[in-house]
Amino acid sequence: MVSRSLNRRLLLLLLAAGGCRPETSSPPREGVAAVSRPAADSPAARPEAASTPSAGGPAANAVRGPQQVVREVNALRRDGRLPEMAEYVAEGHRDALVDMVQAVDEVVRANTALQQRLVALGYTGSAELFDRSQVANILGVFSRDIEAIEERIRGDTAVVTISVAGRLPLVEVRLVRRNRRWLIQPDEPIPGLAAELRNLGQALRQVALATTQREMSVDDIAREMNFWQQPVLQRIRTLVEQAGQHEPPKGASAE
Repeated sequence: MVSRSLNRRLLLLLLAAGGCRPETSSPPREGVAAVSRPAADSPAARPEAASTPSAGGPAANAVRGPQQVVREVNALRRDGRLPEMAEYVAEGHRDALVDMVQAVDEVVRANTALQQRLVALGYTGSAELFDRSQVANILGVFSRDIEAIEERIRGDTAVVTISVAGRLPLVEVRLVRRNRRWLIQPDEPIPGLAAELRNLGQALRQVALATTQREMSVDDIAREMNFWQQPVLQRIRTLVEQAGQHEPPKGASAE
């Protein structure tokens, strides 16, 4: 689930990451097989003690303020406890949210595998040219690396200001109170974006596979990367731009 305010930043991050040389890509060798998806990664390290969820889980949400809910969501997201995390999201958005987070995690895992492969080949200094680890932080409050800054409560609505990966501008997270519980009210998902993110993960896996099938220079890897990922990035660009054309006016209600 990508906040409308993050649509442009999402596009810029995806297009800027990886740093591949913008040269005409030649197709990879014929007969490259599809790569199966890697197993789920182990839970990420917890950010800090303040973000640690209580044993009560979502049931304890009744006594938590908006900023506490944001911290809880981040801790659950980093631990991969997505069904529990989704309990803190307004109904009607939960399935799409989990699907989007899972798609992002597939890209992150594929990126990690590619980075490890490049380092093993001795391209330690060049591996960062193809690094897409920042994709983990394109989902606003559902990114991996966030910090809650402040909260503003007005009746049964609230806004929590957060920092994502230490970047500016800060991001506002909207929450609504339902039956005494604060729930995150995300924007509508961008149709087709989760599927294209999975395609991006597949593109990274294809590049990693190609490095196992023949000797490749850094330029070869850049051409391979461009061949597989550029069509996906172009489709992502189109999806994000189309979503931007239908953004609600600034200040419009999220309800």
